[in-house]
Amino acid sequence: MFKIPRTPGVYVLIVHLSTSTTLTIGALGVVSLPAGFYAYVGSAMGPGGLYARIKRHLSSKKRIKWHIDYVLKAGKIVGVIYGASNIKRECEVASLIARKYNFVVKKLGSTDCKCISHFFYIGESRDSVKSFLEYITTIGNIIGVSFSLTWV
Repeated sequence: MFKIPRTPGVYVLIVHLSTSTTLTIGALGVVSLPAGFYAYVGSAMGPGGLYARIKRHLSSKKRIKWHIDYVLKAGKIVGVIYGASNIKRECEVASLIARKYNFVVKKLGSTDCKCISHFFYIGESRDSVKSFLEYITTIGNIIGVSFSLTWV
């Protein structure tokens, strides 16, 4: 696997759904997701840090544990943005993304915090992904985290 550090940090998965889909996502129930690109914000503060958490997300053989696991049964991770931080920055990143991008499913990925969601619709085109990446760079500058990008 690519060189993702084993340090604590924050990450954003860029997920692509090639077709519109309807999913049942745990206690959130049935949700409809349009085709396109999405951003899922998470943190990796435990053993193995960013490497372990991202490796788990990329694995096709995993127990369904988090909301994003349901989405990944229908979609594919196409990119991973990550930055090392000993401070949990997940909610800070999600709230800054929410200023510019719409959440799709209320409380997806954020049942343990006050955020409206940690899952956002980026758009249908690769240009929308490019704009999102530029915005993530701005977010990194605001919160003092240097983000790296790996395409999967």
